[in-house]
Amino acid sequence: MIEKLRVFKVLNDKDRISSIDIFRSIAILSVVIYHFNETIPFGYLGVDLFFVISGFLISTILITEFVKRDTINYFSFIL
Repeated sequence: MIEKLRVFKVLNDKDRISSIDIFRSIAILSVVIYHFNETIPFGYLGVDLFFVISGFLISTILITEFVKRDTINYFSFIL
C-alpha cells in the first residue's frame, strides 16, 4: 500500500535529481526563518539560491529536449 503513494514514485524517478531538493529546502527554510526573526545572517540569500536552482532545472529541461528532438519548442515549454 505504501509503495503506491505518489511521493515514492516521484522520489524513485530515475530522471529526478533528488539532491536539488536538499538545496531547495535549505533556501526555503533560510528565507522563512529570516522573515520571522532575522536570526540567520544572510538568510535572504536563500532567494538567490532558489533562483540558481530554478535556472539549473530550466536549463536541464531545455538541454534534454534539444538532445532528444534537435530543437526546442519554447511555446510548449512555457505552457
